[in-house]
Amino acid sequence: MRFRLIDELDITTLQGHTSKFDEDSYVGLQILVRGKKTATQITKAMMGQVRVEFRGQDIVNSIYSQLYNYAHLLFGLPREVNGASGEYSYYGCFIPFYHAGLPNAIHKEVGETMNFYIDPAQESVDEATCFVYGVIDDIPELYVPTFLCIPYTAPIGKIMLDKANITTVLVSEPATTIFTNLQLLVDNLLKYSGSWEILEDFTNNLARIESTALDVILLDMVQKGEINEGLSDSAVLLSTGGSGAFYLSTVSIDFNAEKTIQTSGRVYAKREAKLEQRIKKVQTSDGVLVSVLRRPENKSQVIKDRVNDEVAKFPTLPNF
Repeated sequence: MRFRLIDELDITTLQGHTSKFDEDSYVGLQILVRGKKTATQITKAMMGQVRVEFRGQDIVNSIYSQLYNYAHLLFGLPREVNGASGEYSYYGCFIPFYHAGLPNAIHKEVGETMNFYIDPAQESVDEATCFVYGVIDDIPELYVPTFLCIPYTAPIGKIMLDKANITTVLVSEPATTIFTNLQLLVDNLLKYSGSWEILEDFTNNLARIESTALDVILLDMVQKGEINEGLSDSAVLLSTGGSGAFYLSTVSIDFNAEKTIQTSGRVYAKREAKLEQRIKKVQTSDGVLVSVLRRPENKSQVIKDRVNDEVAKFPTLPNF
């Protein structure tokens, strides 16, 4: 895995934007916002909308708080430091391009667009800077995930989730009164049904966090780490009771078989090249060959034959 700074954006009064993404395989972005104001404490309310555009489509479009909750539940506690008056405050978040149970990376190719946008500070500040980092790893592009957040006002009764292959639904607690019951149907099959309290408890148990203070529930369709768990044509969220504003976020995945084949071949070639380099370095200073081939069942026959040819020169070493 590789981690590097992409850009540094001034969001004191203007929207931040960068397109300085190299051609690479991104498993996600890490953002950190630093802000301060003389004689005033800056809070998380300074954070606004975050958007990531990839190949001409939004793959992230959400208020910061929902991204924060999602990252907290599945990837660890984001940074939240409320600095005193006149001191810096810091707010961070990991924006994944994969489901926690389905490893993946999106591959930006030559000529493809990738843009990051963040709203200006939502509070009056003396300064605010957003640091954008890329998290990069050699993993094939098996799918492209999309994280979308939409505001609603309860009671609402029925919401059609207009996306195929939904893997995750994240619902924030209504501002005034919690829902008495929620149900999620996927392809007309009942996936989740329960009161707000029990679904929140279940969310926290699965996420292994130690507090219910997030006031959100996460309904996840991927539990065994299989790509086909996310496959669906339609989904519906049914609610009973509740009042006030709330946010509904969905994570869905899109497939491109051609891109998966291309990126898998590229990643595999990189791994083969690294293995070849290691084979060339296995001789010790006195000429004794030391060869270790981990998990030979996963290696190509070409590699195994090359290793066996080298090992044959030293009868005391095992063949693979």
